[in-house]
Amino acid sequence: MPEVVVEATFVNKAAKLLKKHPERVRRVRRTFAQLAADPFDPALRTKKYDKQLDIWQSYIEHGTPSAWRIWWHWHPTVANTIVILSFGPHP
Repeated sequence: MPEVVVEATFVNKAAKLLKKHPERVRRVRRTFAQLAADPFDPALRTKKYDKQLDIWQSYIEHGTPSAWRIWWHWHPTVANTIVILSFGPHP
């Protein structure tokens, strides 16, 4: 099972975003847990977002306007670690 960590530069922004949208806290936590269990679980609909930068995108929710996504990559030096780069509404 991979470990899931949040990019240091995103921690404060993530806290502000979740404070502004408390109704999505449970979904974000559930997605973190799903990523830790299996980042390629079909429910997450994980796909490569940027091939050059090796960034992945997974769904936090779907089927709603501006459904939230989570963008992440594998840690370059720490094995089996997912680094959350950002999450929020799909652009």
